[in-house]
Amino acid sequence: ILSGTHGDGVLSTAETGDPAMQVYRLRDDAESRTVYVAWMTPIDGNGAAALVLPGAAATVTTIHGQTSTVRDADDGAGDGSFTVNVTAQPVFIEVNTP
Repeated sequence: ILSGTHGDGVLSTAETGDPAMQVYRLRDDAESRTVYVAWMTPIDGNGAAALVLPGAAATVTTIHGQTSTVRDADDGAGDGSFTVNVTAQPVFIEVNTP
């Protein structure tokens, strides 16, 4: 998932919507994709929050290797963004960028 990526910043609380959420953004310019790694702190807690990111769709992979696809309209709004549920278990969110 992270092969070919390089660090591109940390999302601010204004971008995540929750001060307990940690989100790192990585870029893979050769494959035209952005990968986010997201989790809630503390890592041994049971907090959860919704993370809204720009894009039409993304592949979400858990730390256990399970994958799912989220799409723009899955949250009921076709607004150019999608929503991922984030818990203390880190998830990898792969977005293909044009």
